Amino acid sequence: GTILYTVCESLRAIAALYAAIMPRACAQLWSEIGAAESGLTLGLDDVARWGQLTPGVTVTKGEPLFPRIKTES
Repeated sequence: GTILYTVCESLRAIAALYAAIMPRACAQLWSEIGAAESGLTLGLDDVARWGQLTPGVTVTKGEPLFPRIKTES
């Protein structure tokens, strides 16, 4: 559980930092890791403060953030 929480907290910080250049992907990631459920808003406020996600939130598996581009070989 600790490892998964640490990964989600890292993804929370990454999503907040990259939201300006990848808004759709970061908003999707934000929702999937349970940050919205924790009452957090996507932005740079307190991005460096660790432990903002509520323990026990639901992490969901969604569509791929960056799907493969199919090319003909």
